[in-house]
Amino acid sequence: MDEPFTVCDVDPEFFKIVEGRPIRSHYDIKVFMKHLRKILMFRADCAYLKDELIQIDARMILEQEQYEAIEAAFQDAEANFVTFAAESYKEAKYMQHLAEQKYQELEAMTEQLEAISFEFHKLKNGVSSTVATYENLMRYKRFLNTVSPDWWREQYEDICKQGNELCSKFYLSLEVEQVESVSDYKKSALALATLPPELYFKKPSELSTILEEISSQCLNYMEIETYFSTYFARVNKYKKQYTEYINAECADIQGIIEMLTDKIKFSEERKEDCKSTFEKLVENQFQRLVASYETKKLFNCLQYVHTRVIGVMVDPKDTMESLTQDLEGWYYDLCTKMDDLNLEVVKEAQRQIFSEDIRVMRKASDAERLLKEYRTLCKSLYKSFEPPKRKNTKTRK
Repeated sequence: MDEPFTVCDVDPEFFKIVEGRPIRSHYDIKVFMKHLRKILMFRADCAYLKDELIQIDARMILEQEQYEAIEAAFQDAEANFVTFAAESYKEAKYMQHLAEQKYQELEAMTEQLEAISFEFHKLKNGVSSTVATYENLMRYKRFLNTVSPDWWREQYEDICKQGNELCSKFYLSLEVEQVESVSDYKKSALALATLPPELYFKKPSELSTILEEISSQCLNYMEIETYFSTYFARVNKYKKQYTEYINAECADIQGIIEMLTDKIKFSEERKEDCKSTFEKLVENQFQRLVASYETKKLFNCLQYVHTRVIGVMVDPKDTMESLTQDLEGWYYDLCTKMDDLNLEVVKEAQRQIFSEDIRVMRKASDAERLLKEYRTLCKSLYKSFEPPKRKNTKTRK
């Protein structure tokens, strides 16, 4: 039997045939089985160790191949790095040389810029002082223009405005430190330099004369103001009093307006209440007085009397008022005619009417008495036909 490599490679016949197994001696079967188990375990351990040795050899071969590949790649990288370092060193040296040249040029330009900046600020300060002086002169010029005559100021007013505009533009262009503002700066400076100065006063004596006139005029104004100050104070005092009086009157008028407003509001509310009451009356009382059943019945009665008794034709325009007026007129006419009759005839007619009324009243009284007797007899008759009432036995006992 071949030597096994793993546990699974143990020949199954090892457990069946006698060959390959130790011969059983004359001892216990358990000892024999124990020996067999030990032999099997020993062979299995040997096979397991041999498998591990085979795997270790395979890993060593694979690692050797990987190591050789890494070694080759390392040698290539080392060669490439040396080449790269040599080329980079040359480029770095060239760039360093260029940087040193540019640095020297920059230092030279910086020194030149500082010198130009110093000169520029020096010129700017000088121009600023000039502009400040010019502004002071412009203030004096405005003062002189103010005290100058009107005809001269109207004639040369445009030149003065142009000078002020040029001065302000010149100052703004001086404040802006940009290259584009140089042209504006030059234009403003040239225009300001070519602007001709125009003054009305050529000599100081002329100005002193004008100032004396102005001072005398101011003194006159002060005297006038002193003279009228008392009147102005009195006027202001009365003005204040009248203002307070007017304010008080306005307050009173405002109170009256508020009172009238309240009254108007109350009247409007009263109007609304009356309107609602009137609508209710129209809705309820008008129905009862004009369009109710009794009113229609009365109208029909009046119309019947008007047509049947008086003998007037029916008019579609008739109303209760017109019918009543016609009846009243007919009644007055009838009363007038009755006044013209003979009194004896009238008395005889009244006597006959009254006697007729008495006869009718007697008949009515007799009829009422007979009716009462009839009801009494009917009641007695009905009672006689009723069955007798049963007597209570308990009461009898």
